[in-house]
Amino acid sequence: LEPLRADHADADADAGAGADADADCGDGDDTGDADADDGARDNRFRQQRQADPASASQLCVRVQLQANGECPCCGSSAKLLTIDAQTCQHLKSAILHRAATRASRREHHLREFASWLEEQPRFDYLLDGPNIAYHNQNFAAGRFSYAQIDVILTLLRAQGARVLLLLPAKYAPRALPAEVPNHTCSKATNTEVSEEDFGRLSRWREQGLMYECATGLYDDWFWMYAAAHDLSEPRTRVVTNDAMRDHSLDLMPPLQFQRWRTSQIVPFCFIYPDQPERPDQAEGAQPPVPVASASASEPASSSSSAPLTPAAASSTPPSPSAVLGTTVANQNKVGDSEAGAATTTATATTTTPTTITA
Repeated sequence: LEPLRADHADADADAGAGADADADCGDGDDTGDADADDGARDNRFRQQRQADPASASQLCVRVQLQANGECPCCGSSAKLLTIDAQTCQHLKSAILHRAATRASRREHHLREFASWLEEQPRFDYLLDGPNIAYHNQNFAAGRFSYAQIDVILTLLRAQGARVLLLLPAKYAPRALPAEVPNHTCSKATNTEVSEEDFGRLSRWREQGLMYECATGLYDDWFWMYAAAHDLSEPRTRVVTNDAMRDHSLDLMPPLQFQRWRTSQIVPFCFIYPDQPERPDQAEGAQPPVPVASASASEPASSSSSAPLTPAAASSTPPSPSAVLGTTVANQNKVGDSEAGAATTTATATTTTPTTITA
């Protein structure tokens, strides 16, 4: 960087010498000239690098990172910033301590889950079941939507990902008839589980896709613990829109918490065909960029990662499309691309964003 510093030093000296002359010229907008100078300097640096590759370490050039995080100028890759092993261990200990102080009689269930994780292969994704099921359901006919969970499960499994759904036991009945809580603005405090939804639950159990979180414990503790459990790369990601405002203060220092949240949390949204626009899809909202789609009516493939053709929704009410968003870390990784670009079609999110139609 020494040549660049010398360049700036000369420019500063020239600017000081010509201060009086500039003052006599009156006020003016020189932003365009400054941008032109920056562009000319960047071009000069590129030409010098091509002529003398050995001087590359001394050059400073503005570039836009490629989609894989690689710098087109020097070939280096951007490093994904995650929390280290010590911070992960602190996070797990803090969660267990919180469970012990707030639900001492039920805390052993969380420790049983921790022991169970030790015996499992690494999971690519964890699903925050209630957060997904209640998304967009705060209206008169809203309910706990098993279909919304199912479309995201289908999408990720179609990409060959190993997925674990974390679902509170109160939403996982083992026989019909059964009712589950309804925490929407609907007048009904409970809703009956349909045969179709019960079939989904049974299938998830049979395929080993679901872990039932014990009643009396905050279900977020389960996926937060699991997200910090495996330190292999790439890290396990969590599909949730939970901002974790009630967790950020005492689990870890703010910088580490933000780094963990932005590197491992994957947001999502749903698009409902032939239905009025929902508040979170109104003008001005910025859903994640969609890049792939799959049909929930087709069997999930454990080997294929190619996008599947979306199928037309046939149920009533219409089944939603699920859009998973890229993690903030990955949005930064692709350089100047707009992280908040609008979704272009209902069928057309997470290391890169992906979509599914039921």
